[in-house]
Amino acid sequence: MAAPTRRPGFLREVELRLLRCTLPSPPSTSPPTPPPSPAHPLGAAAASALAAVEDGDYEAALAAAASHLLPASASSGPPDSAAQFYADLAAAAQAFLRGDGDVEAVGEGFECRCAVVLSAAVAALLAFTQQNVTGPPKKFSTFPCWTSSLDEGCYSNIGGIWDAWASANLASFGSHVHGKFSLLQFIVFAELLLTSIWNLDISDCWSVSWWLFRISMLLQNILDELSSSLFDQVQVYKNKMLGYFGELEKVSTYWDSLLFDGEGSYFVSAAFLEAGIVEYKYGRVDASRLHLDSAQEACDLQLSLTGILGFRTIHQVDAKSQMVLVAKTNKSGSDEGQATEPTVALNDNAALKNTRSSVPVESDEFCVILRTPRLLHDGSNSASENKTGPSANIPLSAIQQAAVVAQCLHVSRRSRSDEMSGWEMAPYIESIDSQGESYFVETNVSRGAGARYGLVTQLLRGGPQDFAGDHLTSL
Repeated sequence: MAAPTRRPGFLREVELRLLRCTLPSPPSTSPPTPPPSPAHPLGAAAASALAAVEDGDYEAALAAAASHLLPASASSGPPDSAAQFYADLAAAAQAFLRGDGDVEAVGEGFECRCAVVLSAAVAALLAFTQQNVTGPPKKFSTFPCWTSSLDEGCYSNIGGIWDAWASANLASFGSHVHGKFSLLQFIVFAELLLTSIWNLDISDCWSVSWWLFRISMLLQNILDELSSSLFDQVQVYKNKMLGYFGELEKVSTYWDSLLFDGEGSYFVSAAFLEAGIVEYKYGRVDASRLHLDSAQEACDLQLSLTGILGFRTIHQVDAKSQMVLVAKTNKSGSDEGQATEPTVALNDNAALKNTRSSVPVESDEFCVILRTPRLLHDGSNSASENKTGPSANIPLSAIQQAAVVAQCLHVSRRSRSDEMSGWEMAPYIESIDSQGESYFVETNVSRGAGARYGLVTQLLRGGPQDFAGDHLTSL
């Protein structure tokens, strides 16, 4: 499908703003001018659902869309089975999207209808993720399409039964759900809505392939075993996603003036990162490495390992060669060298400080292995020491830090499972720890990996049990 050349309209703005809810945006001195709001009667509902997703109020986003998506039979009471209800919901969503039946014209009415459906699907997916993965947990209705027009007494009694149906529905991929998850109906609901858009086969709404790819990977992560049928589905969505977002020129053409300066490369890099993580999940090491390399290239990051004299433990007397990561980027600090964090990151920074204060520091009496090696400036055993590696002097953007952390996946998969494999990941982990400002998730992923390799090494070497306990706590 050729890249559209027309000026981006309301639907593309909605796609971009929804993706920005999960990805960082680089700073810009001149924010792009959004297209005018649609005058269509559904414009207000679409704008309301979109704004609610951006604010993290996923229930409000679902409520704004529910009245347009629920089948007519829903107001008279729940059907006999969840399967029947969601089949009716799929038909209602298709009918709503088609509206006057002319989806190829991609007029203002269709853009608003598609924006409503897309916002509701993303809200359901993010609500599930918040409740089960990222937190903080909230009190959501077990029924994703809940509105005040429904009989609360009827629908409140079927939540557990329909959740069991949703779990059985997900098990159709050949494996049961791993553990207990809340809001499983939200996943079924989100996939149903996104598939409704996908089946229209329109020239716009590229991002639906990305969201379907994410849902498919989420399904694989919550299942007990790898699924061959789900693997085929993931590959279809991944290839379509990379076909759209794998080239900077296509991304820049699609969103044109809506993008911040340098934002296009963020989307390209993120798409390759997620593709690389998927291939890692299925054990495809070579394909994963190619995608991760493409992600680094897209965000203009070059990584290399080198040896520098330094100290790894607090009792070490003579400096020995330490493996450290050297990160290079050609971007200037005013361009993409630093990234702005989303609004939620303000709370994340406070949480990060609390986390750091609870993790044992180098002066802790039980800490034998240093969190980051103390490196020498001039190669001599002088008192002049540098506690951080070369990457600490280069501010890495959020997407670049994610690329560094993702590289640990490839290192861990290609290496043998022994004591040395953890040390091979250490330079990547320490380069994130040495960054002055980093995303809460990336920092704690690196700290979790660091705790893992430190714990294993201490236990193998018969180190202090209290230190191992501290590592377990931080992990």
